[in-house]
Amino acid sequence: MFYLKVRKEDNVILDCISFPHDGYTGVQLDDVPVGINGGWFKFIDGEVLEVPELKPYPQVDEIEGLKSQNLELQQKQELMQKAIDDLIFGGML
Repeated sequence: MFYLKVRKEDNVILDCISFPHDGYTGVQLDDVPVGINGGWFKFIDGEVLEVPELKPYPQVDEIEGLKSQNLELQQKQELMQKAIDDLIFGGML
């Protein structure tokens, strides 16, 4: 037996625990799906249903932009390190 905290407006499952608690609905489940409290499962007519449309997906464009920025910063860091090394080992400091 598991106990679900369900948002009344849209039946989205907010939490799942293994002991009774006020405000939680008891439900008999053999297995608890991974991510049940992630915001993309609903409790409708006594069943736990996964709603893939609610699952957050990473923004591909944003990730690619961050990868590009990271590469640029790494290149700048390497140039700065080379300049520091030249100053130190070139006798300037």
